[in-house]
Amino acid sequence: MASKYARLISCVVVIVLILVSMHVTAKPAAAATTCPTQQLGDSSRDAQALKFLSDNKIPLSVVDYIHTNLPLQGRKPILQWLTEAGLPKDQALKIAGDAKLTDQLNAILYPAPSRELLSKAYAVLATYNLKPEALFTILPTINDAKAYSAALKGLGLSPEQTMGFIKDTQPLIDAANKAGLTKFSITLEAQEVLNKHNFNNNLQELAGVMDNPTKLKAALVASKLKPEDVDAIVTAFADLHKRGLTGRMLNGWQLTQTVYNLEGAGLPAKAAKALLKQGGKSDAISKCLAASGLSGDMAKLAASHQNGYLFGNGPLVTEKKVADYEEHEVIELLDEYGLKLADLADILAAGDDEALKALLIKDGLSADDADSFVTQFNGDLFSQLVDGEDIPEFISEVQADESKVDEPAPSSNDEGDPGSPDQPDSDTGSGT
Repeated sequence: MASKYARLISCVVVIVLILVSMHVTAKPAAAATTCPTQQLGDSSRDAQALKFLSDNKIPLSVVDYIHTNLPLQGRKPILQWLTEAGLPKDQALKIAGDAKLTDQLNAILYPAPSRELLSKAYAVLATYNLKPEALFTILPTINDAKAYSAALKGLGLSPEQTMGFIKDTQPLIDAANKAGLTKFSITLEAQEVLNKHNFNNNLQELAGVMDNPTKLKAALVASKLKPEDVDAIVTAFADLHKRGLTGRMLNGWQLTQTVYNLEGAGLPAKAAKALLKQGGKSDAISKCLAASGLSGDMAKLAASHQNGYLFGNGPLVTEKKVADYEEHEVIELLDEYGLKLADLADILAAGDDEALKALLIKDGLSADDADSFVTQFNGDLFSQLVDGEDIPEFISEVQADESKVDEPAPSSNDEGDPGSPDQPDSDTGSGT
């Protein structure tokens, strides 16, 4: 009898061991959260930011608190943010009451590649007795000489003043074009509309509904705006959408800011894609940045920037959205100059700007067009984030996407989300 029970117990033990073994075997491996080691470059911007914080006795935890809560609570007066973050009231009052200190702190809290250029542009406007809002009249015309002159005349400038203004702003326009920022200037107008009508969150929070007026209105209503503010924003955004403001463009602008923040910490643009693989998890992002070579407060500030602006209240930009933006960005540029998708490999392999210009001229472009193409291409995110070895796979993916677009869509009563990255739509190709 005893041996019978012993055999039974042995069988049970074997079965349990088998089940445990199956469970362990079936358990998926943990996702990697580290980034490949990067070559650190100039990190002076973040180093200066940390020096400013130290000199003014502002703990890095204050910056991190604001970055963490900004996507959830929207923008607030700097005094309110500082006191909520735990800064002593007398110190917060001193900073908030000093315009220079406030501007320097805002540059750390809301970093953007356009900030310095905008400051210089506002200074030029003041020289000609123009109000800051005049910028929104001028921006849509800056790369059209006749329209630019007409806009300045409409603002009341004399012919002599117009010539002087154009001369003073041309270096800023050239810098914006070289950095690939000009096509995003419409986002300034959009954010100004939101500010004017009491929407305190960042424009990027609306990227997912930007291309669908019904969903856009619902999102604005949900934010508890007054009906008249909701209607005013929807009307203004309808016009801005016709001029190129799309969800796809906002994804590109968000990624541009992400790259800018990485460069401030001395990391290359390509590190952005590694961060996107972390799925918006703060700990994973911190580990990723540490693996890239950052340490101490430099790593903490870089993580704070990425957690607040790349992901915010959930991932603002995903790998899929980035791939969609890259695809449409480069295709639009190639189409503009009559180039083909198959030319990409040679373009990336050219080596330097002069060699690329020579190649383009050989392919039939004029010297001016070749020069213009190189400027735009260098400023585009595509050239910063894609390697030559990625081109065959990239072309295959584009061709696969094009074949899907050519297929007849199944009939559906679902309104969908036209123009979103998940549902490519020809109407959203205009990102510039």
